[in-house]
Amino acid sequence: MNSGRFNFISKPDYMKQLIFAIVIALLAVVFALQNTVPVTVNLFFWDVTMSLALLVTLLLITGMLVGLLIMSKTVYNKNTQLRSMQKQQNSTIQNKY
Repeated sequence: MNSGRFNFISKPDYMKQLIFAIVIALLAVVFALQNTVPVTVNLFFWDVTMSLALLVTLLLITGMLVGLLIMSKTVYNKNTQLRSMQKQQNSTIQNKY
């Protein structure tokens, strides 16, 4: 039973998130500084030379974008399905009364 006091939901600890983000950023900088060796990427008729750190970063970003595109399609389909089910439920309730 509630005794008149409010139960506040604790706020996320932003300081921990900030420290985690700083640590990840520092690790990324260390990785970039240690992997400056130029590598050549051959793709069909193109030859591109860039640092290994840049290549890994570009591939990571490309993978994240592809994942977001796939996920957004799934989320869109699920939202469409949910709206359809809600309309069907509303029409069933209205027909019932």
